[in-house]
Amino acid sequence: MVLVPVASVGLAIAGFALAAIVIASLIYGAIVQYRRAQEAIAEKRRLQGEADTREEAKRKRDLAREVEFSQIGFTVERTRVREERPALVRAAAGLIGDVGPRWEDTSLLVPKRWLLSRPLRLDPDGAEVVVDAVDDPGLPVAQALREALVEWRPRTSLGPRHLHISDAIVDLEEPPAGRYVNRDCYRVLGLEMSPDRVDLQLGRTSYFAALDEAVPLECDLVRAERAEQVEAEIGAWDGFVPLRDAVPDPFDLGARTTVASVSTLVLRRAADGSAEFWLHRRRTVGMVSGQTHVVPTGVFQPAIDDLPDVFARDAAPWWTVVRESAEELLGEWHIDDRAVAPDVYETDPALAGLEAARRAGPARPWLVGFGLDPLSYWLELLTVLVIDEADFDRIIGQPPRENGEGTLVGQTRPDGTFGGLPFTDEGIREALAIADLAPAADALLRLAWQHRAALV
Repeated sequence: MVLVPVASVGLAIAGFALAAIVIASLIYGAIVQYRRAQEAIAEKRRLQGEADTREEAKRKRDLAREVEFSQIGFTVERTRVREERPALVRAAAGLIGDVGPRWEDTSLLVPKRWLLSRPLRLDPDGAEVVVDAVDDPGLPVAQALREALVEWRPRTSLGPRHLHISDAIVDLEEPPAGRYVNRDCYRVLGLEMSPDRVDLQLGRTSYFAALDEAVPLECDLVRAERAEQVEAEIGAWDGFVPLRDAVPDPFDLGARTTVASVSTLVLRRAADGSAEFWLHRRRTVGMVSGQTHVVPTGVFQPAIDDLPDVFARDAAPWWTVVRESAEELLGEWHIDDRAVAPDVYETDPALAGLEAARRAGPARPWLVGFGLDPLSYWLELLTVLVIDEADFDRIIGQPPRENGEGTLVGQTRPDGTFGGLPFTDEGIREALAIADLAPAADALLRLAWQHRAALV
């Protein structure tokens, strides 16, 4: 039996106790440090969370301001275009310079190569205005224009930009039902002219695709003015994209989505060679609303969408003249719904009268020129329809003073009926003096008077 000294046992116990105390101290210190680290991390996270919350709130406020600025700006621009269009048209025409000369004193953009030495017959089966229509959209618009248009569109309430201008119009303006309807349209891909013939190359597009370009372009001058004001107040505005810089040659029709209107001056011709015409103060229309135009005027498009036979049939501009005449002069506002039948222009009462008169001779349609609206770069086919008095009265009768798109401008005849303005030098000058006369109407009146010997 080995005896261990009591002193040695005491020392061992004391050593173990001291070691335990040291270890416990170390563990406690580690725990304290861990807790402090956790508290520091938690505080850092809290501060970061508060910073993130402030940043998110700031981002939301900035986005809300940007959305509000974008939407209010769009509404202001559209309103100013409607209310100040004649002045803006003149300003836009003045910016074109040598690229797009104006014809005489009109603000319509008419390069010399688009001027006709004489009127050409607009017969759908004729040899003077020849149409080649392909059911194909054609090449995409120029890259610079596509990129500029994306940046131009106003934002939705959630922040992203509207996909189409038509969406923004419906969202922010709440137009009357049926005002903006997406329809097939003929896209003008090419235009070739010679002294005795015009060739139109047509593809397929949509009305909304055309609005995506035309509406921003017509608002471009107003937005440029806004950009100057914003820059003067708060510095440069990144939201301004000068769209006209992205369209170096507006007469390169295939480089953008060129859709046309067929604008027609109707002349009621008396046996003595005198004539009268009506104008139209347009209210409820998508483009050139609030201006005085010729009547009828309508977008160059087939009567029915998504039917290849109708697309090919209606590619002759004459059929647009017939349908628009039925709408604006006869009040047949649902004529397109009946236009599926292949022989509709020979059988429908509202259409057949004009077509029969054209074939027989009392109604004579003419093409007198082309031009671009300087504000929107919208293409205008300038046409004249001369109808002998007796056939006019039989087919059309007395045009209504009011129709679904505005008010007709004429004068009261001695017998109390609603007649047109006299197709005389004085009558033309009075019409040209109308302050809100559309550029296409201005040029068309001048061209018709210039060619009056051939027309009446």
